[in-house]
Amino acid sequence: ISRQLVHKWRAEEQAILVGTTTVTEDNPSLTVRDWTGKHPVRIILDQDMKLLKDHSVFNKGTKTIFISSPEHVTDIKRNARDWEQHEETPTMEAIASDNWQFDFIDWSQTERIATQLCQILYKRHITSVIIEGGAQTIQTFIDENMWDEARVFTGNSKFKNGLQAPKFSGSLRSEATIVEDILKTYTND
Repeated sequence: ISRQLVHKWRAEEQAILVGTTTVTEDNPSLTVRDWTGKHPVRIILDQDMKLLKDHSVFNKGTKTIFISSPEHVTDIKRNARDWEQHEETPTMEAIASDNWQFDFIDWSQTERIATQLCQILYKRHITSVIIEGGAQTIQTFIDENMWDEARVFTGNSKFKNGLQAPKFSGSLRSEATIVEDILKTYTND
């Protein structure tokens, strides 16, 4: 039921954003499968062009925008040609260089990555985005104070290994029990 609620939230937003590690480790589709509604545009951060076309984000489920580094322009152009010939390829944009008339992320400005991403999305008329992962990507938005709301699920499973949840402070707006999960919603002060 919690996953179904997340898919409902996806249908309410224009875009969903994840980093390369989330794609490689979890292989998410980032679509609305457990709810009725429009799929959000997938925004994939792939600084070093590590992703291969066999990941689920390359399906025809919805439009996908890849954001990479300017030094990977040649790789992006080559991959885009390959992806266009691939039967399961969605509509894609590879944001990498001015000669493609797109923007790129200056990854050396680590304190401004979320700000740059928001500027890129705004230019494309995307004004609502869910940052679903991973921990580093979410923490980047928190650290730059580029968030409005955090929805935190807590389950009864205990993990001995893994990544710690991002650290943030905000005002608890609501708390609800969803079967065996607790959902807390925080707002940015």
